[in-house]
Amino acid sequence: GYPQPALSSELLQASLFEQMGSGEQAMAAKARWLAFNPGNYDLHVQVGDWFQAQGEHAQAATWYEKANEVDPFRRDLHLSWGRSLRAAGDLSGALREFGVALVVPAELDVDHLGPPVERDGPPVPRPLSDPERAAIHFEMAQIAEGLELPDRVRYHLGQALVADPGHLEAVQWFQRLPAPETPTDPR
Repeated sequence: GYPQPALSSELLQASLFEQMGSGEQAMAAKARWLAFNPGNYDLHVQVGDWFQAQGEHAQAATWYEKANEVDPFRRDLHLSWGRSLRAAGDLSGALREFGVALVVPAELDVDHLGPPVERDGPPVPRPLSDPERAAIHFEMAQIAEGLELPDRVRYHLGQALVADPGHLEAVQWFQRLPAPETPTDPR
């Protein structure tokens, strides 16, 4: 097909399949186009989102990884990728991607740029809000629990509460945690 999306028979086919309700054939057509035009971030994410919605988490993770190769500075991508890895059972990979989501520079994340302050000025970066940061740390605590990393659970719950002291689930979970172990003298 043509590299220009508007001229692509594969993407036209994908659109027709979507209109007919045949998501699997639509994704196959998009995948054929992406095989020769791998630089389309949005299309990689669309395919990943479709697989995620179908419960095919490992496939979704593969497509999110390809989107990351095009543009690694997208917070939402890393969260979606982390959730697909978590659902596929790759908890270490999920924890990594959630950690990356926390450090994506706001000024590079085109999904989170606000309107310019001045009429012809640049868009204004929108950093993570405290509730967003708390939610990410809470999910990281859940993943760390699955990895049996109690110190990381405590850390991420603590960070969730620093960001949002009213995060009810984090408060309740933190209160149920056993006291941290004190190191013993190795002598």
